[in-house]
Amino acid sequence: MVLEVKDGLTKRQEMVLRFIIKCIKERGYPPILKEIAKEMKIKTETGARRHIQALARKGYIQKEKKIHRAVRPVEGVEELLEGINQRRLFEEYQKEGVR
Repeated sequence: MVLEVKDGLTKRQEMVLRFIIKCIKERGYPPILKEIAKEMKIKTETGARRHIQALARKGYIQKEKKIHRAVRPVEGVEELLEGINQRRLFEEYQKEGVR
């Protein structure tokens, strides 16, 4: 599946997405809801599930139903996140120059 974004990311959704990618790169598999909740300091797994559902609905990840740890970022997500990083750096640079 290739990235087809329907809506932008909230800051928290971006953090969850980056955590998923990090876990896959480091361990070879995505985190469970409990790990996401702990990392993001979300009180319940339901809160973590809502972020996952939003990311899937918006087209950033694909999720298979009833399969444990079946969450994967779609192709192109890492490049999109890198673009977000670059934009933030540029905006910070511009703010520094204005002062």
